[in-house]
Order: sequence, then C-alpha cells, then structure tokens
Amino acid sequence: ASGSWGNNPQYRITAQRDCDVLLSLLQRDGRVAHGEEKGHDMDGSKAQVGMAVIECGREQRSRKWRLDPKELVGMSALSRARETTVSLKLDAGHSYLIVPFTGQCGEEAPFVLRSFSSAPVEVERLMQPFQLVCRGQWAPHTAGGNKTHGSFGSNPQYMISTERKTAAVIRVKRLKDGNSAADAAALAGSGSGSELGVTMLRLAGGAAAVASVRTGAIDGSVAPQRCLAVGDANEVVGEGDFADTSEGIFFCTLTPEHSHVLIPSAVAPGAVTGPYSITVHSAHQVKMLEFPEVQAAVLHGQWSKEGGGCSLHVTWSSNPKFLIIVSEPGVFTVTLSVDGGQWKRGKSLDKMIGFCVFPCKADGKIIPDRKAILHETPYLPMKEVRLDLPLTAELGLSYVIMPTLYAPDLAGKFDLSVTSETPFKFSAV
Repeated sequence: ASGSWGNNPQYRITAQRDCDVLLSLLQRDGRVAHGEEKGHDMDGSKAQVGMAVIECGREQRSRKWRLDPKELVGMSALSRARETTVSLKLDAGHSYLIVPFTGQCGEEAPFVLRSFSSAPVEVERLMQPFQLVCRGQWAPHTAGGNKTHGSFGSNPQYMISTERKTAAVIRVKRLKDGNSAADAAALAGSGSGSELGVTMLRLAGGAAAVASVRTGAIDGSVAPQRCLAVGDANEVVGEGDFADTSEGIFFCTLTPEHSHVLIPSAVAPGAVTGPYSITVHSAHQVKMLEFPEVQAAVLHGQWSKEGGGCSLHVTWSSNPKFLIIVSEPGVFTVTLSVDGGQWKRGKSLDKMIGFCVFPCKADGKIIPDRKAILHETPYLPMKEVRLDLPLTAELGLSYVIMPTLYAPDLAGKFDLSVTSETPFKFSAV
C-alpha cells in the first residue's frame, strides 16, 4: 500500500455475536445520470475500486495507516463493476475495519457501503484524518544529505508537536519548479544519492522547549536548537527508508509529552535541490514550526599526544586546522565541543578548550602566526566553547580555525561546527 492508503474512508464494524456478513460496495449506475436513463452501461465512467477488511482490537477506534497482510481477513480485487462484494465471518470478540479504495491515488468516486448479516451489527465511520502541508526548498547550501554527513544540519528543519497522542504519516515529495528544462535536468540527474527520506529526532531543550512549540513563542532562552549532527543513535526516533527519488514516506506515533525535529533530505549532499512539500496526515491535529534557514557543517577531529597546546607553547602550530571560505560577509557561529562529564573542582585545567582564527595566505599556504590572530576564545573548563565570528569576503581571502587544548602533549577528540545564514565552505586541512 502507498503512504496515502490510510487516508481512504474507514468504517468500524462489530457484531453482537458470531455471524456471517456480506459487504457490498456500490458505485453510481452509469446508465443513469441526473435522473435520466441511458441506453447502455457506461463502465468506462466508473473508477476501479476495491475493499479491504482488517481485523483489529475490540476497543480500537483509531485509523489504520498502512495495510498489514497479517491483519487482513478479506479483500476484493480492483474492479470497474457497479458492485464489489466481500463475504466473511465476524467474531463477537473482535472489531474490524472496512476500507474502500480506488486504484489511483487522488481519484474520487461516490459510493454506497452496505452490509447484510445473520445477526445485528454496528457500523460507524471513523473521523477523516487531519492534513497539514508545508512547502520549502533545498538550495545548494541547504541540501545537506542524510544523517551520515557533516552537513546534515543544513537541511530544512521543523518542530512538530501534538496535544493528543496520534499516529501520523509524513510524506516529503519533490515538486516541479515550473521550469520544464530544469525539471527535465533534475529528473535526468536522479539516481544514487537522490533518494528522499525523513529523519525525526528528539527535540532538545526539555519541557520549556516543548511549551514554546505549543504556544508558538520562540523565546531565545528556551527556543529549541537546530540539530547540527546526530552524535548519539538514541537521538533518532526514526527515519524513512530513502528508497525513492520522487518521495519519501515515514510512519510514526506522536505524543504530547515530546516534541520532535523533522528533517527532510536526500541521501547525498547537494544531490537534490529545488522545491518540495511535506504533508502530515494524522488522526489528531499537529503543529509544525520551521527553523530559520541556515547552513551548518560539523567536522570531527582529534589532538595528538605530541605537540599542540595554546599559543603560549612552541608546539602551538601543530594543532589540527580547518579552513573556512566565505563568498560574502556575514556572521559565522563556531562551536568547539568535547565529550565528558561536568568539570569538577580540583580537576586539572590542562584540558581546557579554546580556538583561534587567523587569515590564510593569499597563495593558499597555511602558516600559523600569533601576530595574525583575528579572534581567540578564552580557555575555559567547559565542554563547549562558542564564538560569533564576523568575517569579510575579501578577494582570495580565507580563514583558518585552529582548536587547541590549554596544555600540549594531550590527546583528545572534538567536534567543530560552523553555522551561518551566509553560504560558506568548510573543510579539514
């Protein structure tokens, strides 16, 4: 079944005692239109329709979003005939869902559903699903690829929440941009790395962040932060299968206790650019808020047991180096982070972290120069150091970011991230 199968009308049927039942799905008689009798049957005007019957729990009153063959107790073949039927036995201790459907997604057709049974039955129609649609666009610098890439945090991101527990189907779909030549080129480039999907992560920020999503208030003190990378697999709630180049589908359950970050992407960075839509179908209302667009990149590195240290040491220039190239002036947020517990009183300060920024030579040579340092963070006994860098885009000028420990000859791993509303290129040297 497709991702839209769960949007079909659904009816719950229960029996007071075990019985046989005949379900009849009727289409409008093609020989009668506007009350006038026609001379022949207009089968060509009828839709291809079918009907599935699913067994579920006695108390279940929620929709089924996908068809599980293990729960299927009856199903008709697609047919253009005026009447389609399914016969089955109903157990008094169970309830069943009847799902009429058409052969094509989006095809409309009026119908009448009837039941004939050997004992009294109750039939009730389930509430139609809610639908929420958002449109966005992947630009070259915001098409970050899936969670295995350091540029993952550049993708468009949405906070999603609900006030009632609800199952949902989330669908990201590639759209045409109205330029036939561009659309043809995009389709020609489809292939490995262009498969679409959705990744859902837990929302950082705790209860205050969840409240901010529900009220729509983005208060800087509690506002959830964009996801830059997936450092811990436990952060991932789930993701689509990234199997199709035109759309990705993700089934999930949303709860009021948690809000999540929803990230649509292709497999490879830059593989898909252009407009897209995200459609959420759910049994209860959900709310989505989009993060402001930024480019983000995260790179991993490590300090060696030999050399390094801050600029007070002669081995300072041997620290790892990272190159950032900007095409226009802007503010770039650089964050250096390390793993580990809280800093305790009496602990050695040798592993305090910091970084400095200096310009790269016009000829591309990277020669650390203490006198040329443009920015340097203080060294602090913390797991994270952050600095907002205002950088210009002079012709042929790039910048080097060099993370360091306070003392030399100490090994350790770190993450270095850059985010900005201004496009940039970021790489290890």
